[in-house]
Amino acid sequence: MIAFESILSQPVSREEFYRLVERRLAPQLNAVRRKAERITKEFPELKSDVIRQADMALQGLLILPGTGGKPYFIGNPPHWATNPVNDNEYIWGLNCMPHWVPLLRAFSLTGEGTYAQKVVDELRNWLASCLRPSLVSCHRFDRADPWRAVEAGIRMDDSWPLVLTHLLGTKFLDPYFLAQYAISIFEHGEVLYHISPQLNPNAAHNHYLVENLGLLTLSCLFPEFSEAEKWKAHAVRELERCAAAQITEEGGHIEGCPHYHNICMRLFVRALSVAKSNGSEFSREFGSKIEKGIDYSIHALRPSGTGVPWGDSDADNEEAIHAALNGLRLFHNPSYLRIVVRCCGVEAVRRRFIEGIWEDSSPIPMLALIDKAAASADEITLPFESWQKSLNQVMLRTRWSRDALSIFFACRSPVNNAQAHIDPMGFDFTAYGRPLIVDPGRFTYREGADRREFKSAAWHNTLVINGRGPFEYIRSWEYGPQKPGYVLTVHQIPGCKAAIARHNNYEPAIHFRAVAIIAEDALLVMDWIEGLSPGDLLQMYYHLDSTHVDIDEKTVCVETRDKGNTNVLIVPSPELTGELLPGRISDVMDISRPSTRLCLTASRSEETTRAFATVIAPWSVSSRRPSVSAPQIVRETDGLCCEFQLNETSIRLNCHKFGLDLEFSRSPLP
Repeated sequence: MIAFESILSQPVSREEFYRLVERRLAPQLNAVRRKAERITKEFPELKSDVIRQADMALQGLLILPGTGGKPYFIGNPPHWATNPVNDNEYIWGLNCMPHWVPLLRAFSLTGEGTYAQKVVDELRNWLASCLRPSLVSCHRFDRADPWRAVEAGIRMDDSWPLVLTHLLGTKFLDPYFLAQYAISIFEHGEVLYHISPQLNPNAAHNHYLVENLGLLTLSCLFPEFSEAEKWKAHAVRELERCAAAQITEEGGHIEGCPHYHNICMRLFVRALSVAKSNGSEFSREFGSKIEKGIDYSIHALRPSGTGVPWGDSDADNEEAIHAALNGLRLFHNPSYLRIVVRCCGVEAVRRRFIEGIWEDSSPIPMLALIDKAAASADEITLPFESWQKSLNQVMLRTRWSRDALSIFFACRSPVNNAQAHIDPMGFDFTAYGRPLIVDPGRFTYREGADRREFKSAAWHNTLVINGRGPFEYIRSWEYGPQKPGYVLTVHQIPGCKAAIARHNNYEPAIHFRAVAIIAEDALLVMDWIEGLSPGDLLQMYYHLDSTHVDIDEKTVCVETRDKGNTNVLIVPSPELTGELLPGRISDVMDISRPSTRLCLTASRSEETTRAFATVIAPWSVSSRRPSVSAPQIVRETDGLCCEFQLNETSIRLNCHKFGLDLEFSRSPLP
């Protein structure tokens, strides 16, 4: 460990340094005390929850990646560098010290020294047992150990600063221990300044974002550091590069995963707050990208109130609600708040805000605005569609309400990185308050069968040829070569919202797919494949969020039978056969639940061009089961047409020039 005197711009004793830091941070220390008093008085349920989490941490029990969503004993003191569950994410998660947050907050809420002492003991142990590697090789900071650079960044922005704001001025943080703590933070700064740019020279990864946010936070936490001003300027500059490199023109994060997108939006907003509080500013372009990014967060929220778990994502709502609250604070757009209140429910939004009171410094009376949004019938100005052209993603919905029909549709090939799954032209469909045909989520990052299955084409809503996915899965973070795939067009015409895409990963075969929301009644999926070899076997997979699924062996119609819930009827082209297969869905990391996959198979044929359609018709508890005829495909010289009957109407969707032109008609049955 380096000498204390060498980290400061002006030499002072440990005692003088302590007094200097205490005076400077007095407003923050007082703010923590006021928030603890407010929580105790106004939000006893939050206090109880914090204490519950802290008591579990006192016992050394944490829920971490690889523990199956259950508390696991991490050791006392924790075994910082061991991997008892065979998941590297366990080590990385543990070394973010997430459990210090409830421990420190419980200390401020109760004054019970056991909570503070637990953090102090673990910090002393970590400083003694997790010595920083030499800065000579950047690869030393990209391993499965406590000093990976991204965890260094997370520690500096999240758990470690709380040691100061909760313990400074108490017996648990004396001048000598503060000096040890400051030295380690300086060592973190050296890693984030010198090593991180080598690991991510293009600034195009979410890791680099959090690493520079950590550098910005620590340089503002200790302006007494000799390198503080240089590090702060570097962090602001690199965060600007992160926004430029990672946020597309339309506002989506370059990795294309809604979960990571939402986290990155929160980190960018956090950077704005830290910089503003410490005399720095970001460019106008930086703020504009954040505003567009919040729009993406809202569009990627299912009407049912959970995020679309596309790629390596969870189906949660916490980050989307944070995005809406930040959008209201920063850009004063009440539509964000109205949307999350309508989709997620007022209680979920209130709960997320209350949980964030510790970080909130805004004077906006948010609880009153949340209640106002719940009572508001005002029109929402955000469009019903979002075409993320740079990401080749499309989000369509019928309206901004919980019972809307919505689809998330994407065709991005080659993928940006292996956070994506093998799902070109897959989709996620929600109707009448329930996700019905879904992306299965991420579940795990561990190498093995689980990771392979959750990323495979056969577990997504897409098409495979001869049992082979569009491109090769090599390992958890590596795919084989990929060929072009992209969204061709998006149509908004009366009674129909449609998107059409193509990809070339099966060359010489080319796969086209159209997805169309028909009024507020159904989703139509049309597939056509050109350049097939005689005898090719075609299979289309649909992942149903249900285990109560029936299939009619004669008509191959499939329907869910979930009592008291929205159900769905799937009616395919008559020449297809069907089989129900087991599946799993993961709403949050490390936890899965059973589901059902439908595999529709086209019999082998000598034809080199083939086309099929599938009608997906939902019905709510209060409505009757829809009546749907098998969709018929009529080929035309410059495209194809699909015709079917839905309840009392005849539907016709005509795709000219492979969807670049679209005609839709709906007429009553005679």
